Amino acid sequence: MELSNPSLSAVDFESYRLLVDGVKDYAIYMLDPTGRVLTWNAGAQRIKGYTREEIIGQHFSRFYTAEDKAKGKPEHELAMAATEGQWEDEGWRVRQDGSLFWANVVITRLMKEGRLVGFAKVTRDMTGQKKYRDVLEEAREKCEKLVALRTEELARSEEMFRSAFEQTSVGISYSRLDGYLRQVNQKFCDIVGYSKDQLAALTFIDITHPADRAASLETTRSLLAGEIDSLTLEKRFVHKDGGIVWVTLTASLHRDTRTGKPKQLIAVVEDISQRKRAEQALTEQAALLDLTADAIFTCNPEGRILYWNWGAEHLYGFPSEAALGRLSHELLSTVFPESLEQTLDTLYSKGSWEGKLFHTRQDGNQIAVLARWALKKDEAGNPWRILKSNTDITEQMRVQEELLRSEEQFRLLVEGTRDYAIFLLDREGRIATWNPGAERILGYQKDEIIGVHFSRLYLPKDVEQGEPQQRLAQAIEEKHIEADGWRMSKDGKRFWSTGVMSALRNEGGALRGFVVIMRDNTTQRLADERIYYLANHDPLTGLANRTLFNARLHDALTHAKRDKQMVAIHMLDLDRFKFVNDTLGHDAGDLLLKQVSQRLQTHMRETDTVARLGGDEFVVIQTRLGAPGDAEVFARKLVDAVGEPYRLNAQEAQIGTSIGIAIYPIDATEPMGLLKNSDLALYRAKKRGRYGFVRYSPRLGSTGLSRHSMEEQLRAAVRQKKFELHYQPQIDLRSWSIAGVEALLRWQSGPTPVLPLAQLLELAERTELIIPIGEWVLREACRQNKAWQHAGLPSFPVAANVSLSQLRDAEFTKAVREAFEETGLAPACLALELPRDLWRASDEADSGRLAELNEMGVRLAIDDVGGHFSFLSEASDFRVDILKISQPIVSRLPNSQHDALISAAIIDLAKKLNLKVIAEGVETEDQLAILVEHGCENAQGFLFGAPMPAAAMETFLRETPWARFHQAAKSPGISTDAA
Repeated sequence: MELSNPSLSAVDFESYRLLVDGVKDYAIYMLDPTGRVLTWNAGAQRIKGYTREEIIGQHFSRFYTAEDKAKGKPEHELAMAATEGQWEDEGWRVRQDGSLFWANVVITRLMKEGRLVGFAKVTRDMTGQKKYRDVLEEAREKCEKLVALRTEELARSEEMFRSAFEQTSVGISYSRLDGYLRQVNQKFCDIVGYSKDQLAALTFIDITHPADRAASLETTRSLLAGEIDSLTLEKRFVHKDGGIVWVTLTASLHRDTRTGKPKQLIAVVEDISQRKRAEQALTEQAALLDLTADAIFTCNPEGRILYWNWGAEHLYGFPSEAALGRLSHELLSTVFPESLEQTLDTLYSKGSWEGKLFHTRQDGNQIAVLARWALKKDEAGNPWRILKSNTDITEQMRVQEELLRSEEQFRLLVEGTRDYAIFLLDREGRIATWNPGAERILGYQKDEIIGVHFSRLYLPKDVEQGEPQQRLAQAIEEKHIEADGWRMSKDGKRFWSTGVMSALRNEGGALRGFVVIMRDNTTQRLADERIYYLANHDPLTGLANRTLFNARLHDALTHAKRDKQMVAIHMLDLDRFKFVNDTLGHDAGDLLLKQVSQRLQTHMRETDTVARLGGDEFVVIQTRLGAPGDAEVFARKLVDAVGEPYRLNAQEAQIGTSIGIAIYPIDATEPMGLLKNSDLALYRAKKRGRYGFVRYSPRLGSTGLSRHSMEEQLRAAVRQKKFELHYQPQIDLRSWSIAGVEALLRWQSGPTPVLPLAQLLELAERTELIIPIGEWVLREACRQNKAWQHAGLPSFPVAANVSLSQLRDAEFTKAVREAFEETGLAPACLALELPRDLWRASDEADSGRLAELNEMGVRLAIDDVGGHFSFLSEASDFRVDILKISQPIVSRLPNSQHDALISAAIIDLAKKLNLKVIAEGVETEDQLAILVEHGCENAQGFLFGAPMPAAAMETFLRETPWARFHQAAKSPGISTDAA
């Protein structure tokens, strides 16, 4: 700064001096023109470490690193400040103790009467901000890599979509809201005859037939207004060459996912011109046949019947099934006025023949007919078909009445194609006619379906909801309706039907029935559904993926806001999944994820959603909560369901889940906030221990540590050996004396543990630190037990838990031997508690290590024994000394008869196998009494003593009066019957 008023009063000067000296967050001091320190405030002493006496008169370059001094940085900064008036920089600076800190430095030129008199220098310690920016930069780089990866994945997905888009058998277009065709596939171009570039300059209205434009505009307006979700209609396009193309057009509206505003129209177009021409031909033929009451049939040049109309069936009594393929003169025993050869000669020479014939009906009666034959030739001029029309001149009036009654039915007997089911319903919806296409598509023969209500063709759930009757009512009101939907064939298979239903009325307007035309379009429907499914579901479990989950969450919150309801997010993380995956293999892990998914789905309502976000992480959207407590009730059901045992390739596995809950709108009102808060709650749930849930509260946001941070702290704790063992007594229930202690690992960081034991071990397993931690536990447990023996306490075993990862370490047995050698503890004074799952996944190497432990004399205990004893057959090759009844079984005593029987069975089995049994988690006198009654010999739990440090345990063992437990075990009124 420039010194414009160098003369200050003593009071002003003292005030400024006090102000500068009182600032402790900034180092504020002055340099002479050569860079030597003239003043020094308290902030400078705190940040740089020098006292005023040590630094006054010293050159300020001593604050710079050797590298910066070699570059001449101190002199450069003074020169720049002198020239520019001020210089600002950030960089590493050196404290008095040699440590570095990241500093923000501002050097200001001081002038007096135009002469440089020195510099003012302000320094701030920015080390914390520097680390924070470095972390942000690292996170940014990771995000950029992730974005690049996702971009590559999207490119592959886009290529697959583009391939499907171009190769599909229907035309597809994306158009702007103003109707301009933004993107079309090649099939669409083929249908209308324009190239993609030409279509880009056209709108849908430009290629729509003028007579259909008004209807198209009206339906499009309804779609854009949100009155309808999609539209399907038949319309005419004008081909580039001027011809008319009939299409079925299905359109839907794509909205912006954030704003909900219409974005573009997606249309699927199918060319139905051929079908329309066939329908027109059928209509024209039916109109022609309606003019006569004759029996009409068609033969090939050899005389075999190809088409047999209803009039022929009625006249002759032969159904079409009996007539088709037969020689007409043999079927009807025709009597010609002249020979057949002469009749055919006339026909071929003149192209037509007319005459009187005598035919024999199926019932044996002979009738006279007036026959009119016409010869049809193909394009090459060769005989192709013989059209025959026979009029019963014997009963002409009866035939005319029959034709009048069947006038509407007669049109439907035209068998135009096997690709469409075409049939007639009476006014009540019973099937009156049935064509070959209906037989092929639906599987029913004519004689088994005529007279049956057409609801037989619908799915049972649709029948229950009254859909068939709704269709009839709609057809009566609208005359002609689209009838698309899932239908069911005779064999019970579903197929996707596309078609129409029309109401038929007589000349007076009275309802006569309905005509139904349908087509099996299952292949296209399934292809569309498959594309949608793959884009929105997890390929392993079939659950919703992150994409579909985000959409469902957005919809759930939209509805909840509209209806003023609550929505809960349950974030689930599986406990012990890594253990199953590592011990039983990835195939078993995949099977386990599938079974977990199935269990979760059984607890979902139609409005709920369960999704897999990746790995062993799941999330559930619970909608329509009556109260916040409903979320906790639901979470308990999920914990219990996931915690049940699993069968994986003939092996049993046991896992659990931890759940974090956040509720809209109490805990957050936006999707990201809900997910973040449920994740914080999940982390707290895992910190408390497995198999539980925690609901978010605001204090979690300020106290929760990230999993990454916790792992870093654990690694530091391993390096610095910041662990200790707590010990829990094991009581001999016969002599009421100490039977042993179990060593339990604790990670201390201040007065309270950082993590519960279960979560600490899980974190150690995941970070592969369990091996060094486990070796330390072995040595420390052996050392402490030996120290107790030297202090005069009786000899008893100390139990240490061993994970599968430890046991499978090649150096494990060596570590056990070294622990004995270092401490002098006898092997019989150490018990190793092995996980029950070991016996389901052991190999030869495991067997060798267990045999070596047996040879040493180490006691082996099987931990967490429940109601399944199959593992004992696998362990029969080794000497197992102890079975430990699992804490969940003990916790439900004496209220659960099932668990009382299981505990009694374990105790009885242990006695027969000459094994020691220990009941874990005994907390009440009632539990103790029933265990003693069953003959349990040993127990541990909070009833006797909580886990405690070694010094407290020594005092506890010397002073605790065990007799009171003896009396508790004799409490009256407790029996297995009561359990």
